[in-house]
Amino acid sequence: MTFSIRSIDTGNTSQGKCELIIGDHKEIFPLITTLWTLEAYESQWREALHALMAERVDRCVLITDIQPSDVSSGICYWVMFRDGQLIHLQERFSRDQPTALIGSASAVLPYIAPRIQGTSEEHARVSEWEISIEEVSQFLKNPEV
Repeated sequence: MTFSIRSIDTGNTSQGKCELIIGDHKEIFPLITTLWTLEAYESQWREALHALMAERVDRCVLITDIQPSDVSSGICYWVMFRDGQLIHLQERFSRDQPTALIGSASAVLPYIAPRIQGTSEEHARVSEWEISIEEVSQFLKNPEV
């Protein structure tokens, strides 16, 4: 398996793209830059991943869509839950206190909703991926992000 997240400059001043790879799963989606630059997204991702790897937090968010409040009252993000040597990832959207998820990994920790789990029948409704701590470590060694 592999893990990576990176921004892609499309030449459009209000939107770039984000490429997220989790194992064999690859997503490319818009990265709206009306509030944050591509560099601001990347900085938030790096800070959150480093905090998770250093065990300063046991969960963190990777924000993938934040816009001015007059444009959107929500926030899209991937939440990462550390469980020993595994990390569980779930894609989320929240309209409840979106600004509470902006800040250092330690500051936003109290506002991250618990991991969605359930019975085997419910798992089909929860998009969740697993990666190892080593995969995140390898990604962070890459000087590009």
